Formats: sequence, C-alpha cells, structure tokens
Amino acid sequence: MSEQELPGYRQILAAGHPPVEPLDIRPAVIAERLMADLEQTHGHRRQLAAETLGLAAAGDGRA
Repeated sequence: MSEQELPGYRQILAAGHPPVEPLDIRPAVIAERLMADLEQTHGHRRQLAAETLGLAAAGDGRA
C-alpha cells in the first residue's frame, strides 16, 4: 500500500470495516479449472446435439 493510500485505509478501519486480507488466488489454477469445466460442458452439449440430430434423422425416415 502506498503512502497516499494509507490515510484512506486508516479511515476505513476507523469506520469499523475489517482489514483487507490478501487473496489466495492463483490465476493459473483457476484458469485450468475453468477450462476443464468448459471442456466438460462442451462435451455434454456435443452429445446432446448428436442425440438430437439422431432423433431428427430418425423422424425424417418415418414420414
């Protein structure tokens, strides 16, 4: 925290707000987790689309 930010931070603490705690965030880990979720969702949607196309093709043959 810079010297310019310190007075404002002290005012915030004096107003009763809790102190700022450093976040334990690792962007690479979060990015990997998000990518895995995205790939899983994409695979599920591809499966649903394949099933839908299969049903549509089966429906065209009945007419």
